[in-house]
Amino acid sequence: MDRKRLSVAVAVFGPAAILTLLAPAGKRFEMGVLPALALLVFVAPLSRTVREFVLHHSRHITIIALGIAAAGLIAIIPAALFATSVKPNWIAAVCSTLIVLGTCAAFTPSLARQMKAAELARKPVEHKHEGFQATSEVKGIVVELFAQIGALVRVAGPWFLTYCLLSLALVATAMLNPVAHVDRTGASWILLGLLVLLFLGNGLLLAAAVQWARFTATMREPALTDIPGRALWGVAWRWAICTSILKFTDDIYPWLEAHLHHAAPWQLDGLERLIGFAALVLVSPFALVFPAVALGAATKGMLGATAGLRVVKSKFYLGAAWILAPYFVVSWLIDLQPVDFKRPAVAALTLIASATAMFATTIVATTYLTRIYLKGAPAAPQEAEQFAE
Repeated sequence: MDRKRLSVAVAVFGPAAILTLLAPAGKRFEMGVLPALALLVFVAPLSRTVREFVLHHSRHITIIALGIAAAGLIAIIPAALFATSVKPNWIAAVCSTLIVLGTCAAFTPSLARQMKAAELARKPVEHKHEGFQATSEVKGIVVELFAQIGALVRVAGPWFLTYCLLSLALVATAMLNPVAHVDRTGASWILLGLLVLLFLGNGLLLAAAVQWARFTATMREPALTDIPGRALWGVAWRWAICTSILKFTDDIYPWLEAHLHHAAPWQLDGLERLIGFAALVLVSPFALVFPAVALGAATKGMLGATAGLRVVKSKFYLGAAWILAPYFVVSWLIDLQPVDFKRPAVAALTLIASATAMFATTIVATTYLTRIYLKGAPAAPQEAEQFAE
């Protein structure tokens, strides 16, 4: 194993091992082992030997992987029934392992094909951007966004407006509290509807990011009627996998509370967000796949999408930190004052402020990722011309 692959392995499994050791006994599997197993499936094709094996047996691997995931999904039903009588609930742990490994393994043949195609098409990158400065790049992006405010409103504004309306709908639902006035079946349907609204809201932000990535690459505004269906699906399932892997940061708060006895709640919340911020910056290079998907690139694998990193190198992380830090600070300050649904105006303003911070971060991050991606994939603008008017 060469030095580069060794560093990737350490970066992937080091944090998982630390979390496994430090996590509470009941959370060790969920916080450490499970994310490590999921990442193992995606890191394995970096080896040429593993990649060739996967490509040669792709059909059998896909069938077996889907069968394993289905078995875990079916078996989790009795696991839920025995949840109160079996402690620790090892059945649920086994089922979770099967579902995660099966689902991730089903994607490895496609991932291996993309890696091989990117490796065959890989060309030496001309280092024309040696003067890249992350801080100046982020400042320039913010200044240009203010100059392009009209285009931003036309390209991403409708998606953001719909997202805000959904947020207000959630406020109205919380104020009415319909769950308290219906039976268990009705409450289940209401909660399902709220869950659909939540996923739809995230989809709207991703759609805005896809359209803005296309505009950044081509400097031409996509048609309002152009719904980025295929690209949105490609971005959405990748986003879902990444967020599920990073979900372990939500379980750090009880551990912090148990070990930092004298810390105030706002201090614990801030520390939890700081850990989440560090984790997100660490994995931020994986987000370079999103512009590749949004622009319809021929190769959407990590090798092709992250070619720009060979130009900007470790400075990429500083730019990612500058972009993400304001959002984490703003969201922490907003959460210091819990949303009071008894005061609808305050609740609405709080949620709109949070949505605006999320939207602004999404747009700046999309611009940054697209520019870095284009540094290593100069043909991407031509590939994206089909999406412009």
